[in-house]
Amino acid sequence: RAIYEAAEFKYKQGYDMPVEQLAKRMADLNQYYTQNAEMRSLGCAMILVSYDSEDGPSVYRVDPAGYYRSMKAVSVGVKAQSATTAL
Repeated sequence: RAIYEAAEFKYKQGYDMPVEQLAKRMADLNQYYTQNAEMRSLGCAMILVSYDSEDGPSVYRVDPAGYYRSMKAVSVGVKAQSATTAL
């Protein structure tokens, strides 16, 4: 779905979608699926990574509950806590 959202944005606006805006859009969709009773909620976390010549590298984590935030380093999965400690 992230690819679709980014492609649609580029088609309509004429430039690439900023990663922060993509993270917000994906978080909004996750929140919608979580609150809507007739739809199955999404059960995966996303890591969005981007590089911009002006801003440099950007890393965003999007949770299934609809929460997103920018991070310097992130890990997701079974051993996320130990990996985050190592980072």
